[in-house]
Amino acid sequence: MTKTIPPVGKFPVRFYLQGSQKDRVYMDQSHLPICFLCYTGHMSEHLFRQAFTFRKRLTSYLHLRDTGLVSISNLDNAKVPKPTVRSVVAELSADDINEKGLIANITVVRSPIFRGAMTAINWLLDDSEMPFLISPNYADAIVKANDIYAKKELAPPQIDAEAYSFPDFEAFESVKVRY
Repeated sequence: MTKTIPPVGKFPVRFYLQGSQKDRVYMDQSHLPICFLCYTGHMSEHLFRQAFTFRKRLTSYLHLRDTGLVSISNLDNAKVPKPTVRSVVAELSADDINEKGLIANITVVRSPIFRGAMTAINWLLDDSEMPFLISPNYADAIVKANDIYAKKELAPPQIDAEAYSFPDFEAFESVKVRY
């Protein structure tokens, strides 16, 4: 059985957060409990703080509905963040394992070289409790997400893995998240 879950609170189904530079994260909640994210530009600390704040609201929301979030992020349009920003992301990610309602993070990386580097880093992580997976495309990421829901005996969203594509950026509304 599948569940249809409405988007969180007053947030639109598709919205973006603006960072402190020309960076953005576009979020597609049209297939909750999977949330698709697409990062663009030189990602800033401000952008990540907003994104993690929203994610905590989303995971709490989903946890109260007896399900959990699989976050599928695409980094193809993003630039490598500065070391200070990577440090902030590590700090914000450190508590992922304790975040009720967060069950997996999947990153879509089309570049085989970048995907290989991320896979090597992933080998160093203990993902036994909360998986961090790498996928070459959305279809593979969705199949992995559905497998995770099945293992946790949770209803997956209704989504055709082969047909999904991230919507055009023009379809998104601007939102600000206070952190």
